[in-house]
Amino acid sequence: MLHQFLSPLTNRRDDAYGGSREARMRFPLEVVDAVRAVWPEEKPLIVRVSAVDGSRDGITLEDTVALARELAARGIDAVDVSEGGIGGGWEHPIGYGYQVPYAATLRAEAGIPTMAVGLIVDARQAEAVVAGGAADLVAVAREAQDDPNFAVHAVRELTAGYDAYPVQAGPRLASRDRLLDGLGPWTGPGPVQVREPAPVPSAG
Repeated sequence: MLHQFLSPLTNRRDDAYGGSREARMRFPLEVVDAVRAVWPEEKPLIVRVSAVDGSRDGITLEDTVALARELAARGIDAVDVSEGGIGGGWEHPIGYGYQVPYAATLRAEAGIPTMAVGLIVDARQAEAVVAGGAADLVAVAREAQDDPNFAVHAVRELTAGYDAYPVQAGPRLASRDRLLDGLGPWTGPGPVQVREPAPVPSAG
């Protein structure tokens, strides 16, 4: 709903809440002010924004930088930078990490921490976003739906096998990993692929 006020594609109001960029930001900022007034200071307050609309005729990145500056001035802790809120089709570059440049721009030009999203599918890719200074945080959505243990797998990949599974599953999965390492990848086509156990040394 807030983005419908921000986007000129949907905000056709002719009162104090429509028209100019400042007027279109008025209601979203009023909501932020109301939440900030009651939200505990020790807890993070994050605002999700659509940096651009799907159509180039919609909200611009410059509009969103201006909004992010106002959010920073109001004590927002970070901005979750998405895109494509409104407009038919998609008129911007697309690919792996395609929304990361928006997060990088808001971080640099608005002076506010950002969270990057947008086809981030690999732990090393996520690590590169943060290490390269494009964003302070990375969020995954559909990748986490596809792999609910994405975060655990990322920790293990980026920390040389550190076991991040909960205690209920960790030991069993660790022994499974050791077995799989010894067997190597399944090659098929048959469903059964076993090794004979090593012979037991004779007592004599």
